[in-house]
Amino acid sequence: MRKTLLALLLLALAAVACVRDTPGVIVITATFLPEEATSIGSLPLATALPAGQSTQISFPTALPQGQPTFYVVQPGDTLTIIAEENGTTIETLLEINDIANPDTLFVGQTIELPSTPLVDGPDYVMLPDSKMVRAPGSSEFDVQAFVQAQNRFISRATDEVNNEVLTAAQIINRVALEYSVDPRLLLALIEYLGGWVSRETVAESEEDNPLAPQPMLTVFRAKGCTCSSRGPQTT
Repeated sequence: MRKTLLALLLLALAAVACVRDTPGVIVITATFLPEEATSIGSLPLATALPAGQSTQISFPTALPQGQPTFYVVQPGDTLTIIAEENGTTIETLLEINDIANPDTLFVGQTIELPSTPLVDGPDYVMLPDSKMVRAPGSSEFDVQAFVQAQNRFISRATDEVNNEVLTAAQIINRVALEYSVDPRLLLALIEYLGGWVSRETVAESEEDNPLAPQPMLTVFRAKGCTCSSRGPQTT
C-alpha cells in the first residue's frame, strides 16, 4: 500500500480547519510564573464602616439594544411573508407596530422590525463540541476492534510512516493522539471523503489519491488552502 492514509487524515483535518469565511485566530496559552508574594504587613487594612451605614455598589450599565429597522410594504406582501423573511413572528410585528388587523396592510406602509431575530435555532446538536477533540471518553473507543469489525478496505489498508508499516487503525490512533482529535471523527472523515469504511475495494487511483475529485465532491480554496468537502459537483 502506498503512502496515502496518513496524507488523507492530515488533509481531512485541513479541510475542517480551512473551510471558513474569515481567517481563524490561533490562541497560544502560556503558563506565567506567579508574582513575588507580598508581605501581609504591607497590605492595606480594610476600614470598618460605622454601624447602620451601607455601601452602594455600582453595577455596569446594560448595553443598549440594537437600533430597530424598518421595512416598506411592497405589492404582494403579507405580514406572514414579512415575518418569515426577517426571522420573526406575526405576533411580534403586530405588537411593536400596534396593528389590530394583520389583513389591513397597504403598499408603502412602514413596518418596524425587531432589532434582533426572535426565532431560535434548533435544539438538535448533530455533533457536540466534545466529540470534535480527544476527550477522556475517546480512549474508551477501540479503533482496532471497530476497523476489523467492518471487514472493508480500511481493515486491510496500510501505510509506511518513517520506514515503518502501520495499519490504518494504528495511523488513526497516532493522528488522534498527536492532533488531539477524536478517532471517531477521523473515521467519519475517511468514510466521507474516500468511502474506505464501507467499501470493500477502491480503485487504484483512489489508493494513490483518496481525495481525488469524485461525484458530489467539491474542492474549496480558502485563504490559500486547498480543502475538500462534499457538495454539488463542479467542473
